[in-house]
Amino acid sequence: MREHPDMLGVTIKELAEKLRIYIWEASFLVHSPGFMVREDLKPRIYEVLLARRGFPLIGYGPEFTKQRLYRYISLDIAEVFMAIGFRPPPTPEQIEGWPEERQKIVVGLIEGELRAGLGGPSK
Repeated sequence: MREHPDMLGVTIKELAEKLRIYIWEASFLVHSPGFMVREDLKPRIYEVLLARRGFPLIGYGPEFTKQRLYRYISLDIAEVFMAIGFRPPPTPEQIEGWPEERQKIVVGLIEGELRAGLGGPSK
């Protein structure tokens, strides 16, 4: 939970607004990964983080993988795309033509680079 808002370019304030909770609650949620989340918040958290229920154990799922790719394209992270071999970053039209497995691999590569930039492990 800690790294995903940063990777997706979501601030604590935006997270609070999207989850309909106080800013201090959103901050606590992000910075206290062992905290047990209220059941009524879980579906909204998955939605905001572009992940399906059961994530991270079962992955994002095909639709959320594609949504994450679109989100990463919308962020100003050209250097991340260049680091994984895309010059320029792919377009949404290109992503539509990719098989699910390629989308999943590219999301993994992007997130590895983003995690390394955030000071976390690359996997």
